[in-house]
Amino acid sequence: MLGHVARAQSKKTGVSNGFAAAAVIVGWITTALTVLLWTLVLLVSHDAASIHHP
Repeated sequence: MLGHVARAQSKKTGVSNGFAAAAVIVGWITTALTVLLWTLVLLVSHDAASIHHP
């Protein structure tokens, strides 16, 4: 979120800010990996809960 704010401020002032762009990219990658991880955790826990032991 702060990367987006920094990037917007950089655009207003006309300054190129590579760190803000990197923060946006890292933030989106982290978000995607977190969603993927939670999806896998939920799928595995659902499969484990649905196993019936005799």
